[in-house]
Amino acid sequence: MMFDMEYRGCKPAVVNFGVLMSDLVKRGKIEEAKSLVHEMKKRHFKKDVVTCNILINYLCKEGRAAEAYKVLFEMQVM
Repeated sequence: MMFDMEYRGCKPAVVNFGVLMSDLVKRGKIEEAKSLVHEMKKRHFKKDVVTCNILINYLCKEGRAAEAYKVLFEMQVM
């Protein structure tokens, strides 16, 4: 999706990553949502509290607190 945006001349922003991430976690595609975090890092986008909270909230709701903590730690060092 981000490739298509850039191809059509629309520069992606952090909010685009957040919207896409939110949709992915709602559909249960947590691994794809996590990969967006790495894509943000690769493209030199600074993470914001919204993108962090999307993943962490989903993981906590699913009872995966240890994994949520790991995501929090990884996002702090990125």
